[in-house]
Amino acid sequence: MEKFHCLVDSSFNLLKASERNQSELQGAIQKIENSSKNLNRTSQDIESRVARAMNNASHDSAEYIAQKVLSSLNEVEKKAANASTRFEKAAKFSILKIGAMFFTFFLLAGALLWFAFIKNIPTIDEINRLRNEKGILLDELASLKQYGVVASCDGEPCIQVDLSTWYGDEEIPFYKIIRKQ
Repeated sequence: MEKFHCLVDSSFNLLKASERNQSELQGAIQKIENSSKNLNRTSQDIESRVARAMNNASHDSAEYIAQKVLSSLNEVEKKAANASTRFEKAAKFSILKIGAMFFTFFLLAGALLWFAFIKNIPTIDEINRLRNEKGILLDELASLKQYGVVASCDGEPCIQVDLSTWYGDEEIPFYKIIRKQ
């Protein structure tokens, strides 16, 4: 029986050890569950912090990028305004150059027309002078025609003379004009 007592004592000790182990195990499980809950909360907290940090960072980045883009756009706008001003000045200068070229062209064309055509057109005074000369020449021609037939000899006016009779000396002889009949 002693063995039986020993066996009962051993089983009782084993039961007590088993209960202790179970309670320790339950305590450990409880601690693990608490740790798991804490880890879960910490993980959620970290997630929310990371999300907030990402939001803030993305907001800051977006704000930084927006400011950079706006400053770049303002700079581009200034450069475009400068380019527009330079283009307008260049266009005005080009128009001035084209105007000067047309003025020079018309001036040269006018001078060429004057030299080619208008220069040779007589003035009213020249026309009147030529009319007076014409009248004088017609009177001279009429007076010459009374002396005889006036012809053109080598581009010079000439008349028919009688060579049989002459007057004056031999250096300068004078002949009678054959009158028109």
